Amino acid sequence: MRGCEGNVSEMFVSFQGEGLHAGRRHLFVRLGGCPLRCRYCDTPGSLVPAAECRILGPDGERRRANPFTPAEVETEIRALVAAAPPLAALAVTGGEPLAQTDFLIAWLEMRTGELPVLLETAGILPVRLERLLPHVAI
Repeated sequence: MRGCEGNVSEMFVSFQGEGLHAGRRHLFVRLGGCPLRCRYCDTPGSLVPAAECRILGPDGERRRANPFTPAEVETEIRALVAAAPPLAALAVTGGEPLAQTDFLIAWLEMRTGELPVLLETAGILPVRLERLLPHVAI
């Protein structure tokens, strides 16, 4: 292991479909793995950690092996932000992001980007959520 690493199943730019920010363009970082098995899950492919991350950019799709270091995620994000402006926010979703709290904190603490971070979570791990709150805006 190379230190703190995380499992990312997808990175892509799309329109937010939920909440107060519906209709705004966001960069989505979908993490792999979730301890829940909700029958109504809208992304069942993210329930287990992914072997590869699917990165959808303006030039098409490419794949990259997991795991990612925080710096590697940030490098991919910077490239997507530069290729697809303007964006309203960075949406971290899953799977269940709180299942990778240490990785998320390491990544979000070193971020240099100016996009506000939206955290999409079931909130099932409140102690972990509390640790992440200083690093998210929405």
